[in-house]
Amino acid sequence: MVIDGDGHCNEPRDLFDRYLEKEFRERGPKVVDASGTRWMIEGKFLPRPVGTWGHGSSSGYFGTNMSKKGMATTTQSLDDVPGRLKDLDTEGIDVQVVYPNIMAMASHLDDGDLAAAMCRAYNNYAAEKSEAFGGRVKPVAAIALQNPAEAAGELRRAVKELGLVGTVVTGTVGQRNLDDPYFEPFFIGSPAVSIVRVRNASKIPIFISTWSACRLI
Repeated sequence: MVIDGDGHCNEPRDLFDRYLEKEFRERGPKVVDASGTRWMIEGKFLPRPVGTWGHGSSSGYFGTNMSKKGMATTTQSLDDVPGRLKDLDTEGIDVQVVYPNIMAMASHLDDGDLAAAMCRAYNNYAAEKSEAFGGRVKPVAAIALQNPAEAAGELRRAVKELGLVGTVVTGTVGQRNLDDPYFEPFFIGSPAVSIVRVRNASKIPIFISTWSACRLI
């Protein structure tokens, strides 16, 4: 079996129109044109523009032409099931583990309640869309660590109820490293979490997988 352990899902531009809880939509991300299509949230662009610190490609990503890259899928999201499956077949991939892109940075938003709601929206989207892939696409959950106990609860929901197979967090949250006691409620309350990959830059994610995910794959 061939497993792609580092696939990605670019969140669709209308993700939050479709999935964000209504009480958060007014202050949620807005799609804007800023030298490439991006989200605007809390006065910040995601992905980052050229010459600024932040997450993602400075060229933006919503408008990427996949056919020019020789791919069958018409989108980098999970919306084109036949296209992504065809690309998996072309590459000889049996199962693909799919990470969020911009949503991996949810813990860096100022508004923790909004960040948590955005994560719930993404996780619901990823779970719903992955059903059509017949077990060949395994999404990874987004979580927001501003409230560690709430993050643990969302990870439990994502794994046990939605069938997602892990999560991704950044190496720091604000001025805190992940070994700060502040985050103990997350690690204690998460479902059998083990760190499987670590990178040492604060804006580069640390990838976390659950033991239940290992059995699912």
